[in-house]
Amino acid sequence: MKIDVLLKSKKAFVLFFVIIVLIVFHSLNILNPLENLIINFFSPVQKAIYAAASSINQIGIVKKLGIDLVGKNIELENNYKKILVENLNLKNEINELKTVVSQFKFYEQKKYSFELANIIGKDIVSDSTYLIIDKGSDRGIKAGHPVVSENGMFVGKIIEANSSISKAMLLIDTNSHTSASLKDNNKIMGIVSGDYKLGLKMELIPQDENILNGNIIVTSGLDEYIPSGLIIGEVIKINKEPNNFFQTAYIQPIISYATLRIITILKTY
Repeated sequence: MKIDVLLKSKKAFVLFFVIIVLIVFHSLNILNPLENLIINFFSPVQKAIYAAASSINQIGIVKKLGIDLVGKNIELENNYKKILVENLNLKNEINELKTVVSQFKFYEQKKYSFELANIIGKDIVSDSTYLIIDKGSDRGIKAGHPVVSENGMFVGKIIEANSSISKAMLLIDTNSHTSASLKDNNKIMGIVSGDYKLGLKMELIPQDENILNGNIIVTSGLDEYIPSGLIIGEVIKINKEPNNFFQTAYIQPIISYATLRIITILKTY
């Protein structure tokens, strides 16, 4: 037992002595050649280890940057879509405001009693072309009142009025019939009706009357509640049959009925 302790003590003393000698030799630069040899020997290995560690670190950074960039890109796309929707809504609101202002100015100048209304739906049950609007008899609206868009464009008439909503038939409906005339010659008259929902036609025009493409057709004022001079559309085609007493003019509405959102009901004039 004592021998083992002595051996261990001796080994520790020798190790301590060697360390002291190496420190002294290092301080005296005696070991420089050996140290340089060892450094040169292990230098490629050290470089490889450092390069590998750097690559691993860079891969981690790139992955993190990639994840961050993907997240930022998704966020930017969502913000862009949100801005587009907000911009579209703002444009719609501006257009609606312009429509309202335009209608107010026109009907105030004409001294008409009118009611602005929103289109809230369409009658999808029947085969007719009806609009549902958000004003009714409690605002003085009744069957026969004309429905007009901006700047006096006649688009239809009320056919049914409940207390808070009404139903309007568009001019393009085949069941719609309105007395009309030429804007520049109110003696040339006829009846405007829907041409199978594709457009309008003006019938019962005497054969000897001179009507041309480009003529503007307006309301004649012969129908109850409907004033004269409301614009219906423009003549785009004329059909004359040699042995017929009457000719037919096909009319294109100046506005698109599909884009209607705000309309005006004329109550008195």
